[in-house]
This record gives sequence, structure tokens and C-alpha cells, in this order.
Amino acid sequence: MSLSKNNQLIQELGNDAPFFTEAGISCWQKQQGKLLVHVFTQIFPDGDALLSNYKVLRDHIAVCFQSQGEINDAQRWNLYIFYFVAEKVNQGIKQLIEQDKFSTRKIILDNCGSVITDEFIEQQIDADLFEIKVQTKVAKVTSLDEVIAKGFPNIHEALNKLGAGDTYEILTPLLTYLKDE
Repeated sequence: MSLSKNNQLIQELGNDAPFFTEAGISCWQKQQGKLLVHVFTQIFPDGDALLSNYKVLRDHIAVCFQSQGEINDAQRWNLYIFYFVAEKVNQGIKQLIEQDKFSTRKIILDNCGSVITDEFIEQQIDADLFEIKVQTKVAKVTSLDEVIAKGFPNIHEALNKLGAGDTYEILTPLLTYLKDE
């Protein structure tokens, strides 16, 4: 099921707390198995406005939504707030807000520009929360001989002089050679 905007929930919350309708808050939902995930969004022009106001939405969600009986425990503790910010946000402010674990998990998307559309918001939420991207890495295979040659040149030289053999056969001559070096 895709992510969908729930304007009705915002209207219902706005009946008890006008903040939800006056502050441009949106709520997005996505069904994940038996869990309905709620994602609230708010847009700010800059980091200062975000820092001054981020707790207001967090606190309203805790009091007006999270504490209500209409949602189950799993939904109550799987709430997200995405703060979209037009300008770049200072890393310290980002850390402070995203590490605030009260009520919801918080994610800041900054440097979004002045026109932040529902389509952009939906794409960002989907990409950050629901699309699992596993990057494949090509492992560089380094032979043991290369590792020894690079990190332990004297052992590498000794092994070349003493020739091949299993570990036990070559251990005594190798230790003798290295002791004499």
C-alpha cells in the first residue's frame, strides 16, 4: 500500500487543538503489515525557525494524538515527524532535534528550497522510511602474500627464501631466520 495523506485526521485533531490546522501540519500514513505508520510533517524556512518551534508539534502529537485511545501501542510508538526546511540547517541543530526521542522519531530534511510540494514530501518519506536500499560493495580481495609483503616485509622476504611449506614445516626455520635478522 502506498503512502497517503490523511487530511481528515488533521481536521479532527484541529477541532481540539487548532495548532494542527493553523501551523500547516500534514499527516501521512502507510500500512505496513498490521501496523499503520503515521508521519507528521511541518515546513520551516530556516534552522532558527525550526529550533524555536520544533517542540510545539512534538508536544501536540504527544498530548492530542499519542495519548488517545484510538491508536494501538505499536502505532503509538511508531510515530515520525519530518521537518522540511527550505535552507541548510546547522549540524548541531539537526543533532539536537533528531536525538530528541520524546514522543516521536524526528527527521530533518534541509536545503529543500522554497517550494516544497506534497509530491516531494511523499517521495522523501517513502525513500527515508520505507524503501530499503542495499548498496552492493565489491570486495577487494587481497591475497595473504600481499598483506604480508605490505605489512611485514621482513617476514615476506624470509618466506620467499625458505620456500613453500605448510605452516608447521616452515615455522621453525622462519622463527630462526627472523631471530637472526
